[in-house]
Amino acid sequence: LSYYLAPVFVILLSPLVLKERLTAKKLGCAAASLIGMAFVAGIFEESGAGSNHLLGIGLGVLAAALYASVILMNRFIRDLSGMEQTLGQLGMGALVLIPYTLLTESGLSWQMPAQAAMLLLILGIVHTGGCYWMYFSSIRELPTQIVAVFSYIDPVVAILLSALFLKEELGIMQAVGAVLILGSAFAGERISD
Repeated sequence: LSYYLAPVFVILLSPLVLKERLTAKKLGCAAASLIGMAFVAGIFEESGAGSNHLLGIGLGVLAAALYASVILMNRFIRDLSGMEQTLGQLGMGALVLIPYTLLTESGLSWQMPAQAAMLLLILGIVHTGGCYWMYFSSIRELPTQIVAVFSYIDPVVAILLSALFLKEELGIMQAVGAVLILGSAFAGERISD
């Protein structure tokens, strides 16, 4: 849940960093999305994720701050195409993850079955690279705050796909949360200020 604070950070910082106007509608949509995320995460349920996991929450907030910085920084990059931005972002991610992997793993095995290598390439090129390319190509055309609100669609899709393909239960609270998230994203784009 704390990772999905990134769009809220972007919405709140965009007036300071990007000189965009923060309207009551945008603030309301961000609040509705955040409430929807709380429903999706199950923090209002007795057996939900509301227990005290300070390290996880702290790391999630740190990840949210880094993700928000990516969204905000990309608004200042003018002379790069969506593909160049994608290669830069993924390259920087790899540079950060390589030392982390070397420090946390006891040893790297460079042997990989052919099927695993093919699946890894598909995941990296199509599912990550292709999506990043579409994302970085489109964010120039939309206000930053709208990009931030649309970021909440990610967890809703994850929940729907897990219910559909992994047969995980989608409860009433999660459905309400999904409606709040998607509804606020739609409202943020469609309703005039």
